Amino acid sequence: MNTDVLLGLADLTLLAFIIILAWPWILKGSDSRLIEPTREFIKKNEGVFSIFFIILFALEQTLLILLTDYFKNNTGFLRLIISIFALVVMTTASLQKFILETKRRYEKEAKKSIKKTTLTLEKYKKLVGEYDKLMGRLEEQYKSKEE
Repeated sequence: MNTDVLLGLADLTLLAFIIILAWPWILKGSDSRLIEPTREFIKKNEGVFSIFFIILFALEQTLLILLTDYFKNNTGFLRLIISIFALVVMTTASLQKFILETKRRYEKEAKKSIKKTTLTLEKYKKLVGEYDKLMGRLEEQYKSKEE
């Protein structure tokens, strides 16, 4: 297989992967109808992403093995292949980390929101209880003045 074809396929695969995963963040703020389903999918399918990245890492390693075997006599080109492989693996790992950290950040924000809402509801219940007591006293005073 031609060297340019193999490198072109690797480049296209990486570019497609980056575009697919990055489009919600690229478009962030422009149209929440596009972003929200992706965010929800990431939140609900962490296992799918873990498996996806395991498979992706395996494919990258397989490509490295095939390319190093094919170009075993060309050490200069092998250095380039290994350098590109390192870059691709680091980029993939960074994307995986980014996606999972985004999920964790949204979970943390949701917990804060729930905690804040719970505190607000507790204050509201306390105020309602105090209001009921005051209304009870007021009714008692009104009844005692009528008598």
